[in-house]
Amino acid sequence: MPQARNVSNRSTTTTTTWSFIKLAAYSAFGFYSYLVYQKYYKRQQLRTEWTHKNITRISDVSLSQILDLFAVALDMEQMVLKKGGCELAKGKLLSTIFYEPSTRTCTSFQAAMLRLGGKVVNISDVSN
Repeated sequence: MPQARNVSNRSTTTTTTWSFIKLAAYSAFGFYSYLVYQKYYKRQQLRTEWTHKNITRISDVSLSQILDLFAVALDMEQMVLKKGGCELAKGKLLSTIFYEPSTRTCTSFQAAMLRLGGKVVNISDVSN
């Protein structure tokens, strides 16, 4: 009789183990699905928050928007490192106006826009 109990106990343990494995698999899939949804939702939310927004001073944005902006910048940096550029700004034109000579700033703006697939018009040496 004790052996029958032992076999039954092993069967219960095996069933419990498989149930746990299934639960873990479903949980992992559910968690992954949730992360994908959150990433999509976050992207849509960011687009809504930043559409037609002009920033002239730091008080125009919240701390969470600044952190989101840095997160997007890091994603874009990884994209540039992997592919060398992207087409996010394809068909867009960046116009820069510098009232004082600033070669480093001007060239970094141009390089960023070109890596995003856009075009640049630079206006410099503007007289007051």
